[in-house]
Amino acid sequence: MAAVIAVAALVFVLANRSSDGSDSGDVPTLAGSPPSEVTLDDRGTTVAVTWADPTGGTVPFMVIMGRPGQELKPAGTLVPGKTSFEMDGLNANLNYCFAVVAVYSGNKFATSPQACTSRASATPR
Repeated sequence: MAAVIAVAALVFVLANRSSDGSDSGDVPTLAGSPPSEVTLDDRGTTVAVTWADPTGGTVPFMVIMGRPGQELKPAGTLVPGKTSFEMDGLNANLNYCFAVVAVYSGNKFATSPQACTSRASATPR
């Protein structure tokens, strides 16, 4: 539970971080290799996300998601060694973007590049 709270706080801090570089204290930092080979299996109302674990099963992960161009927010947390996640209840007419965060410790993480659905029927924004 502490890892979930730490990563949620990390996402919030990074989304609201000022660009003046005046941050100090226990600020979340990049650490280690990010998850790679993030792929999506788009099934309409469900999207399955898979990735390659750069840690050999030693750290937990958080999947973050959102609509293209919007802030990604936590969608699920996974135990070390788990490399897949399914998000259901989605609108089949909208596109979604996902990224995977490797949580090396409470404030050290590495985030994959985003992978987004590309639905022909998606409503443009």
